[in-house]
Amino acid sequence: MGKKGERGAKDKTAALEEEARNAARRAEHGDEEYQCVGILEQDFAELCARAGFQEVPKVVPRPHPPPPAPPAPGPPPPGWPEYAYFRPTIQVELEHEDPKTTREIFIRSWRLEEKMLAVLAKCLPALASLQAIRLWKVGLTDLSLLTLLSILPTCPNLKVLSLEGNPLPERSFHKLIGEESTLAHVSLRNNDIDDEAAALIGQALSSLRSSNKTLASINLSYNHITDAGAASLANVSPARRVCASGKLPGHAHPAGRGGSRKNILKSTTTASNCTGRVTSASEENL
Repeated sequence: MGKKGERGAKDKTAALEEEARNAARRAEHGDEEYQCVGILEQDFAELCARAGFQEVPKVVPRPHPPPPAPPAPGPPPPGWPEYAYFRPTIQVELEHEDPKTTREIFIRSWRLEEKMLAVLAKCLPALASLQAIRLWKVGLTDLSLLTLLSILPTCPNLKVLSLEGNPLPERSFHKLIGEESTLAHVSLRNNDIDDEAAALIGQALSSLRSSNKTLASINLSYNHITDAGAASLANVSPARRVCASGKLPGHAHPAGRGGSRKNILKSTTTASNCTGRVTSASEENL
Protein backbone atom coordinates (compact mmCIF):
# COMPACT_ATOMS: atom_id res chain seq x y z
CA MET A 1 0.00 0.00 0.00
CA GLY A 2 1.35 3.44 -0.93
CA LYS A 3 1.84 6.33 1.45
CA LYS A 4 -1.38 7.98 0.32
CA GLY A 5 -3.36 4.81 1.01
CA GLU A 6 -1.74 4.38 4.41
CA ARG A 7 -2.56 7.96 5.33
CA GLY A 8 -6.18 7.50 4.27
CA ALA A 9 -6.47 4.33 6.33
CA LYS A 10 -5.02 6.09 9.39
CA ASP A 11 -7.45 8.99 8.98
CA LYS A 12 -10.37 6.57 8.72
CA THR A 13 -9.21 4.68 11.80
CA ALA A 14 -8.84 7.93 13.75
CA ALA A 15 -12.34 9.00 12.72
CA LEU A 16 -13.79 5.68 13.83
CA GLU A 17 -11.98 5.90 17.16
CA GLU A 18 -13.28 9.43 17.70
CA GLU A 19 -16.83 8.32 16.93
CA ALA A 20 -16.46 5.43 19.38
CA ARG A 21 -15.29 7.82 22.12
CA ASN A 22 -18.20 10.16 21.43
CA ALA A 23 -20.62 7.24 21.55
CA ALA A 24 -19.18 6.21 24.91
CA ARG A 25 -19.64 9.73 26.25
CA ARG A 26 -23.22 9.82 25.01
CA ALA A 27 -23.87 6.51 26.73
CA GLU A 28 -22.31 7.84 29.93
CA HIS A 29 -24.12 11.17 29.98
CA GLY A 30 -27.25 10.18 28.09
CA ASP A 31 -29.01 12.69 25.87
CA GLU A 32 -29.38 15.16 28.72
CA GLU A 33 -27.97 18.56 27.84
CA TYR A 34 -25.46 19.93 30.30
CA GLN A 35 -26.66 22.95 32.25
CA CYS A 36 -23.88 25.43 32.95
CA VAL A 37 -23.53 26.51 36.59
CA GLY A 38 -21.56 29.72 36.00
CA ILE A 39 -18.19 28.37 37.14
CA LEU A 40 -16.00 28.58 34.05
CA GLU A 41 -13.45 25.97 35.09
CA GLN A 42 -16.18 23.39 35.71
CA ASP A 43 -18.43 24.24 32.77
CA PHE A 44 -15.59 24.51 30.27
CA ALA A 45 -14.04 21.17 31.25
CA GLU A 46 -17.39 19.35 31.08
CA LEU A 47 -18.41 20.83 27.74
CA CYS A 48 -14.99 20.10 26.21
CA ALA A 49 -15.24 16.48 27.37
CA ARG A 50 -18.69 16.13 25.84
CA ALA A 51 -17.43 17.72 22.61
CA GLY A 52 -14.70 15.08 22.34
CA PHE A 53 -11.59 17.14 23.06
CA GLN A 54 -8.70 14.88 24.05
CA GLU A 55 -6.75 17.71 25.69
CA VAL A 56 -8.64 20.50 27.44
CA PRO A 57 -6.98 23.89 28.05
CA LYS A 58 -6.86 24.68 31.74
CA VAL A 59 -8.68 27.64 33.26
CA VAL A 60 -6.12 29.47 35.40
CA PRO A 61 -5.89 32.84 37.21
CA ARG A 62 -4.26 35.56 35.17
CA PRO A 63 -0.74 36.09 36.52
CA HIS A 64 0.12 39.47 38.05
CA PRO A 65 2.76 40.65 37.26
CA PRO A 66 3.28 39.02 33.84
CA PRO A 67 4.62 35.45 33.98
CA PRO A 68 8.41 34.97 34.10
CA ALA A 69 10.38 33.91 31.06
CA PRO A 70 10.32 30.19 30.20
CA PRO A 71 12.80 28.17 32.23
CA ALA A 72 16.20 27.37 30.83
CA PRO A 73 16.43 24.18 28.77
CA GLY A 74 16.72 21.08 30.87
CA PRO A 75 14.65 18.30 32.34
CA PRO A 76 11.34 19.48 33.86
CA PRO A 77 10.86 19.25 37.63
CA PRO A 78 9.43 15.96 38.93
CA GLY A 79 5.73 15.73 38.18
CA TRP A 80 5.82 18.71 35.78
CA PRO A 81 4.61 17.75 32.26
CA GLU A 82 7.04 18.61 29.51
CA TYR A 83 6.15 21.84 27.66
CA ALA A 84 3.42 22.63 30.22
CA TYR A 85 4.45 26.29 30.12
CA PHE A 86 3.47 26.52 26.46
CA ARG A 87 0.19 24.62 26.66
CA PRO A 88 -3.02 26.54 25.90
CA THR A 89 -4.82 28.04 28.88
CA ILE A 90 -7.71 30.37 29.52
CA GLN A 91 -6.60 33.04 31.95
CA VAL A 92 -9.29 34.63 34.10
CA GLU A 93 -9.72 37.46 36.54
CA LEU A 94 -12.26 36.97 39.33
CA GLU A 95 -14.00 39.29 41.73
CA HIS A 96 -13.54 38.54 45.43
CA GLU A 97 -11.92 35.16 44.62
CA ASP A 98 -15.38 33.76 43.93
CA PRO A 99 -15.28 31.19 41.08
CA LYS A 100 -18.73 32.35 39.98
CA THR A 101 -17.53 35.92 39.38
CA THR A 102 -15.30 35.63 36.32
CA ARG A 103 -14.85 39.25 35.28
CA GLU A 104 -12.40 38.94 32.38
CA ILE A 105 -11.03 36.14 30.22
CA PHE A 106 -7.74 36.17 28.30
CA ILE A 107 -6.84 33.72 25.53
CA ARG A 108 -3.39 34.09 23.98
CA SER A 109 -1.49 32.39 21.18
CA TRP A 110 -3.62 29.34 20.46
CA ARG A 111 -6.08 28.83 17.65
CA LEU A 112 -9.78 29.15 18.42
CA GLU A 113 -11.47 26.82 15.97
CA GLU A 114 -15.21 26.52 15.38
CA LYS A 115 -15.47 23.49 17.68
CA MET A 116 -13.93 25.42 20.57
CA LEU A 117 -16.05 28.49 19.84
CA ALA A 118 -19.12 26.26 20.09
CA VAL A 119 -18.02 25.30 23.60
CA LEU A 120 -17.49 28.94 24.56
CA ALA A 121 -20.91 29.80 23.13
CA LYS A 122 -22.44 27.54 25.78
CA CYS A 123 -20.40 28.48 28.83
CA LEU A 124 -19.77 32.23 28.45
CA PRO A 125 -23.44 33.34 28.70
CA ALA A 126 -23.60 31.71 32.15
CA LEU A 127 -20.89 34.06 33.46
CA ALA A 128 -23.04 36.79 34.96
CA SER A 129 -20.05 39.00 35.91
CA LEU A 130 -18.19 38.77 32.58
CA GLN A 131 -17.21 42.26 31.45
CA ALA A 132 -14.22 41.75 29.13
CA ILE A 133 -12.97 39.23 26.56
CA ARG A 134 -9.40 39.61 25.30
CA LEU A 135 -8.19 37.43 22.41
CA TRP A 136 -4.57 37.79 21.25
CA LYS A 137 -3.31 35.88 18.21
CA VAL A 138 -6.01 33.21 18.28
CA GLY A 139 -6.20 32.67 14.50
CA LEU A 140 -9.60 34.25 13.97
CA THR A 141 -11.01 34.10 10.44
CA ASP A 142 -13.83 36.10 8.89
CA LEU A 143 -16.05 33.06 9.42
CA SER A 144 -15.10 32.49 13.05
CA LEU A 145 -15.58 36.20 13.73
CA LEU A 146 -19.24 35.73 12.76
CA THR A 147 -19.48 32.93 15.29
CA LEU A 148 -17.94 35.17 17.93
CA LEU A 149 -20.39 37.93 17.02
CA SER A 150 -23.28 35.56 17.71
CA ILE A 151 -21.89 34.91 21.21
CA LEU A 152 -21.39 38.52 22.31
CA PRO A 153 -25.08 39.52 22.67
CA THR A 154 -25.66 36.52 24.95
CA CYS A 155 -23.22 37.98 27.52
CA PRO A 156 -25.39 40.71 29.07
CA ASN A 157 -22.68 42.59 30.99
CA LEU A 158 -19.90 42.40 28.39
CA LYS A 159 -18.46 45.87 27.73
CA VAL A 160 -14.89 45.33 26.49
CA LEU A 161 -13.66 43.28 23.54
CA SER A 162 -10.01 43.10 22.55
CA LEU A 163 -9.11 41.32 19.30
CA GLU A 164 -5.42 41.87 18.66
CA GLY A 165 -3.02 40.14 16.29
CA ASN A 166 -5.91 38.66 14.28
CA PRO A 167 -5.81 40.01 10.70
CA LEU A 168 -8.90 39.23 8.59
CA PRO A 169 -8.59 38.94 4.78
CA GLU A 170 -12.16 40.15 4.19
CA ARG A 171 -11.82 43.13 6.56
CA SER A 172 -14.86 42.15 8.64
CA PHE A 173 -14.05 44.15 11.77
CA HIS A 174 -16.76 46.72 11.01
CA LYS A 175 -19.34 44.04 11.80
CA LEU A 176 -18.47 44.48 15.47
CA ILE A 177 -20.33 47.79 15.36
CA GLY A 178 -23.79 46.27 15.06
CA GLU A 179 -27.00 47.43 16.69
CA GLU A 180 -27.21 44.31 18.87
CA SER A 181 -23.80 44.95 20.41
CA THR A 182 -23.52 46.42 23.90
CA LEU A 183 -19.75 46.89 23.68
CA ALA A 184 -18.39 50.16 25.04
CA HIS A 185 -14.68 49.68 24.25
CA VAL A 186 -13.08 47.77 21.38
CA SER A 187 -9.36 47.26 20.75
CA LEU A 188 -8.25 46.19 17.26
CA ARG A 189 -4.50 46.69 17.46
CA ASN A 190 -2.05 44.83 15.22
CA ASN A 191 -4.69 43.50 12.84
CA ASP A 192 -3.26 44.76 9.52
CA ILE A 193 -6.25 47.10 9.19
CA ASP A 194 -5.77 49.19 6.05
CA ASP A 195 -7.56 52.21 4.57
CA GLU A 196 -10.34 50.10 3.08
CA ALA A 197 -11.06 48.43 6.42
CA ALA A 198 -10.88 51.81 8.18
CA ALA A 199 -13.41 53.21 5.69
CA LEU A 200 -15.78 50.33 6.46
CA ILE A 201 -15.44 51.02 10.18
CA GLY A 202 -16.11 54.72 9.56
CA GLN A 203 -19.22 53.89 7.52
CA ALA A 204 -20.49 51.60 10.28
CA LEU A 205 -19.95 54.30 12.89
CA SER A 206 -21.82 56.83 10.76
CA SER A 207 -24.92 54.65 10.44
CA LEU A 208 -27.25 55.80 13.21
CA ARG A 209 -29.75 53.11 12.35
CA SER A 210 -27.53 50.02 12.48
CA SER A 211 -24.49 50.93 14.57
CA ASN A 212 -23.85 50.21 18.23
CA LYS A 213 -25.19 53.11 20.33
CA THR A 214 -23.09 52.27 23.41
CA LEU A 215 -19.65 52.27 21.77
CA ALA A 216 -17.36 54.87 23.36
CA SER A 217 -13.88 54.08 22.01
CA ILE A 218 -11.97 52.07 19.41
CA ASN A 219 -8.21 51.52 19.61
CA LEU A 220 -6.67 51.13 16.13
CA SER A 221 -3.00 51.37 17.05
CA TYR A 222 -0.27 49.64 15.04
CA ASN A 223 -2.24 49.00 11.86
CA HIS A 224 -1.69 50.18 8.27
CA ILE A 225 -3.93 53.24 8.13
CA THR A 226 -2.79 56.20 6.02
CA ASP A 227 -4.22 59.72 5.80
CA ALA A 228 -7.14 58.50 3.66
CA GLY A 229 -8.21 55.87 6.19
CA ALA A 230 -7.77 58.23 9.12
CA ALA A 231 -9.92 60.82 7.34
CA SER A 232 -12.68 58.21 6.96
CA LEU A 233 -12.68 57.79 10.72
CA ALA A 234 -12.50 61.53 11.42
CA ASN A 235 -15.55 62.18 9.22
CA VAL A 236 -17.89 60.18 11.42
CA SER A 237 -21.32 61.76 11.90
CA PRO A 238 -21.28 64.39 14.69
CA ALA A 239 -24.19 62.57 16.31
CA ARG A 240 -21.91 59.63 17.08
CA ARG A 241 -19.97 59.99 20.34
CA VAL A 242 -17.07 57.66 19.62
CA CYS A 243 -13.35 58.15 20.21
CA ALA A 244 -11.03 56.54 17.68
CA SER A 245 -7.37 56.48 18.63
CA GLY A 246 -4.23 54.99 17.19
CA LYS A 247 -0.49 55.35 16.93
CA LEU A 248 0.24 55.44 13.23
CA PRO A 249 3.63 55.31 11.48
CA GLY A 250 5.19 58.67 10.74
CA HIS A 251 5.78 59.83 7.16
CA ALA A 252 6.74 62.93 5.24
CA HIS A 253 3.79 65.30 4.90
CA PRO A 254 3.40 69.04 4.17
CA ALA A 255 1.82 69.53 7.60
CA GLY A 256 4.96 68.24 9.28
CA ARG A 257 6.86 65.02 9.55
CA GLY A 258 5.10 62.08 11.13
CA GLY A 259 2.10 63.84 12.64
CA SER A 260 -0.64 63.91 10.02
CA ARG A 261 -2.35 60.56 10.42
CA LYS A 262 -2.18 60.54 14.19
CA ASN A 263 -3.65 64.05 14.37
CA ILE A 264 -6.52 63.11 12.06
CA LEU A 265 -7.43 60.23 14.32
CA LYS A 266 -7.24 62.39 17.42
CA SER A 267 -9.46 64.98 15.76
CA THR A 268 -12.25 62.42 15.88
CA THR A 269 -12.85 63.63 19.44
CA THR A 270 -14.03 66.92 17.93
CA ALA A 271 -15.63 65.60 14.78
CA SER A 272 -17.76 63.14 16.73
CA ASN A 273 -18.38 65.46 19.72
CA CYS A 274 -16.77 62.77 21.84
CA THR A 275 -17.41 62.72 25.57
CA GLY A 276 -15.53 59.50 26.27
CA ARG A 277 -11.87 58.76 26.98
CA VAL A 278 -9.32 58.65 24.17
CA THR A 279 -7.24 55.52 24.53
CA SER A 280 -3.52 56.12 24.13
CA ALA A 281 -1.27 54.07 21.91
CA SER A 282 0.91 53.12 24.87
CA GLU A 283 -1.91 51.47 26.81
CA GLU A 284 -1.78 47.70 26.89
CA ASN A 285 -5.46 47.29 27.76
CA LEU A 286 -8.61 49.24 27.16
